[in-house]
Amino acid sequence: MIPIIAPKKIKILEKNYLFKFKNKEILQNRAVKGIVKIILNQKPSEVIIFFGPGMNGKDGLKVGKLISKKIGSENVTLVSCIEDSLENKDLGTIKGNFIKHYKKGTDVKLLLQPEDLEHDDQSNLKLEVVDRKFRGTNFIYTLKTRSGLFIPVFVHSHHIHQHEIKEQFGIKRPIIIDHIVCF
Repeated sequence: MIPIIAPKKIKILEKNYLFKFKNKEILQNRAVKGIVKIILNQKPSEVIIFFGPGMNGKDGLKVGKLISKKIGSENVTLVSCIEDSLENKDLGTIKGNFIKHYKKGTDVKLLLQPEDLEHDDQSNLKLEVVDRKFRGTNFIYTLKTRSGLFIPVFVHSHHIHQHEIKEQFGIKRPIIIDHIVCF
């Protein structure tokens, strides 16, 4: 994220704002929406976002997700300036903010929740549908990875089409999870 004013002035504004509201996410969400608006007003065909640790890293990931929705994920490149990613043999690189940090190269178990992955028919990452259940306004698809793991994914019931059992189901890349939980 590139500050429009000097970092010292930003900190003063943040302190004044946070003193009133006591909620960092309010400020973060407003900053993200503002940056997205500034970038999209330039009508970019491609965007590269460099992000780092802490709140600025979260801002960069959120900006990337919102811009991806407008210009397509294939036109947005997220570049981590820190080790906030992991490699999974079935899903590839997963980026986000770790709840607990591990030494590089450590084997961990990743907690995936149904809302962590996004459906994308155009993705080159395809998994087999083995089950589909309707829950409220969503379908929960159970997908099988190449190594035999089962992963639940939420898809809104008003999605263009529903996938049948044994069909291939695309997972949006890059995979970005706001809070990566590992054990």
